[in-house]
Amino acid sequence: MSFLPIVIFAAFMMMIMNQGGGGARGAMSFGKNKARSQAKGDVKVRFTDVAGAEEEKQELVEVVDFLKNPKKYKALGARIPAGVLLEGPPGTGKTLACKRLLLERREYHS
Repeated sequence: MSFLPIVIFAAFMMMIMNQGGGGARGAMSFGKNKARSQAKGDVKVRFTDVAGAEEEKQELVEVVDFLKNPKKYKALGARIPAGVLLEGPPGTGKTLACKRLLLERREYHS
């Protein structure tokens, strides 16, 4: 009889922990990652799909060109950038530009 309240309390605590929001989607959601890998042919994005941000697109095109032709840039003493920071309001094509850059990199390293 004294075991029943412990079981009820434990079930209640599990229910509360699983309903928690946030990035972890609850405290007991180990191994429930929703991320999916994409095949090479699935990403069909071009730099022309990104509207506006011409200067930023040009910089990304230069990074892609560096990845494709590193000897040309190394002869000039250039080094690959450590990273590219894209900023701007939502809906301006930052994610599309990143997808295109990733696709270019995959095509080069295949």
